[in-house]
Amino acid sequence: MCLSKISRIAKAIVGKINYWYVLYVAKEEAAVLLHKWHKDKGDSLIRFDYQLGNKSVVFDVGGYKGDFAFRINQLFGCRVFVFEPANLFYQDCKTRFIGNSKIKTYNYGVSDVAESAVLNLNTSGSTLFPEELPPNMESKLATEQVSLRTLPDILEELEVSMVDLMELNVEGAEFKILPHLIETGAIKKIRCLQVQFHKFFPDATLLRDQIRAKLLETHDELYCYPFVWESWVLRASRK
Repeated sequence: MCLSKISRIAKAIVGKINYWYVLYVAKEEAAVLLHKWHKDKGDSLIRFDYQLGNKSVVFDVGGYKGDFAFRINQLFGCRVFVFEPANLFYQDCKTRFIGNSKIKTYNYGVSDVAESAVLNLNTSGSTLFPEELPPNMESKLATEQVSLRTLPDILEELEVSMVDLMELNVEGAEFKILPHLIETGAIKKIRCLQVQFHKFFPDATLLRDQIRAKLLETHDELYCYPFVWESWVLRASRK
């Protein structure tokens, strides 16, 4: 057996030992929650467990390569609007959904203000907040000037009165977007919200608690795996 193969096997074994130590000995909260999410088949079942139809409207904010948009459209035949500010991933989505008139892709992101901003493309997730990333996170690949818009403006331009499901995976920008939606009342136009909060953001736990308290004024919690995924449904629309 060659040395390179032995080295790869050794690294894999060490990685597995570290994983089990973090999960079962140290019992780190993040690892425990993520393990439970995977055990409950969160990525394949929970994220798609919604009552949607072919007339439903879905906003995929932070669309990346379009995997969520593709699957939700396949399952329900719904209309999907994908918002992806990074040009590379926007082009991936645009090419992927050629011929599917129900999936539209837009080359801008969502925020609390309409502006131009620098997006840091990172192998662990592109973010507008590179200064908040932990020092051990993988190095950023590049930066790109991107356009950001507010959701109320987007709703008006697209002539959408109600979003049946909005998936929000925006690497920290959720702490800007959600308070803005709540303050403007636009949150009432989101029937179901599926959001991933990111703990690297300053005071993330406190800010998430504050946002959740405000969401409870209009929405009920459907499920919650803190800092993994959680979902909310507009109270008036729940049967």
